Amino acid sequence: FISYVQAAYLAHEAGRTINPDSYFLRFPEAPANRIIALPASLSGEQAVSGIKWISSFPGNIETGLQRASAVLILNDPLTGYAF
Repeated sequence: FISYVQAAYLAHEAGRTINPDSYFLRFPEAPANRIIALPASLSGEQAVSGIKWISSFPGNIETGLQRASAVLILNDPLTGYAF
């Protein structure tokens, strides 16, 4: 895994990534809860665009559920089609 992390940092340094700010959904009635959208894109030989959609609901722990759950959606940046 270290080689993948290294490759990602090198791609970012070379300007081959788009990594905008994260977007947070917050809930006034439950301020500890949030859902976060983390979009990103990578150009080059292994081009891919995607988003990580992750929820954090700390109260879930008290009911035996995990605090966080996530889904990752990846798209072909040339066609827009999901992989």
